Amino acid sequence: MSTMKDIAKRAGVGLGTVSRVVNGTGPVSDETRDRVHAAIKELDYRPNKIARKLVSGNRGSGFFGVLMPLFIHPFYFYILRGIYRFVEEMDMNLILFNRGKHPEQAMSHILQEDIIGLFVMSHDLSREEEQMLNHEKLLYCYLDYHKPHRPSVYVDNRYGGKLAAEHILSKGLKYPAYVGDVGNPQQQIDRFNGFQRRLEESDISVVGKKLVPNQFESDTAVEELLKEHPEIDSIFFFSDSHALESLPAVARWEKDLEIIGYDDLDFTGFLGLTTIHQPKDEIGYEAARLLYRLINDTVLLGEQEIILKPGISVRGPLALEHLRNRSMK
Repeated sequence: MSTMKDIAKRAGVGLGTVSRVVNGTGPVSDETRDRVHAAIKELDYRPNKIARKLVSGNRGSGFFGVLMPLFIHPFYFYILRGIYRFVEEMDMNLILFNRGKHPEQAMSHILQEDIIGLFVMSHDLSREEEQMLNHEKLLYCYLDYHKPHRPSVYVDNRYGGKLAAEHILSKGLKYPAYVGDVGNPQQQIDRFNGFQRRLEESDISVVGKKLVPNQFESDTAVEELLKEHPEIDSIFFFSDSHALESLPAVARWEKDLEIIGYDDLDFTGFLGLTTIHQPKDEIGYEAARLLYRLINDTVLLGEQEIILKPGISVRGPLALEHLRNRSMK
């Protein structure tokens, strides 16, 4: 099935121009309109009738859209639970969109669906994507991501990193390391900067840092860190999932390491993992409440940014006995 991106490529125009032609909104020259219509005919493109309802001003269905970077990470489901709690209270519904490897297709689908507002979860939009949403007068809100001068609901990750550093300092540890994501997302940058700055205030440096392409390689990263820096006495992880995958290496070394995760997912309590607690459900609920107020024009400019505070869940010792026993067999 052809998409608006296919039409744009065939006609040699932008996605926004195709949207204006398809939906009959905004200024487009006759020559450009003819090219777009020719591409539509050649590719047998059939625009969703619901999209026409949306631009005509009929927004009575009560659907929110959620644009997610991927579906498999458990952290996102906690946020979705918070969103769903609000929309259920308001007798509304959700449509999920997977950004995945083809964000242009996701945006094309979003513009064809009957949604009254969009949540952009944990990542940025391109300038063109924002322009398309603005042109369609589709309100959107970033969550778990900070975008200056845009509606945003997020956690103070710098403070979260500071909490991790203060926990290490409180135990008298002096040789911390860090394991994170090779993509270096905004959340990681803030967490690491907060972590590093607080340590430096006490004249302590991060002795080792490894970034991995996915959480499942955290085990190898920890193995390499401990070989390169055997003095390491603590490791701060970008997420609980990274920390979880590292535990076989931690168990093999049989070293008294302080491990700190981030997110406070459900399994951390069973493992005895100390972690930075994010108010995950609250992120979703507050974002839904903010977007609803934006749609109803009841939000002031200064109220469009909501910053939530993380905490720390101190636990331990880690439940490593099973892993150690298994590694000895």
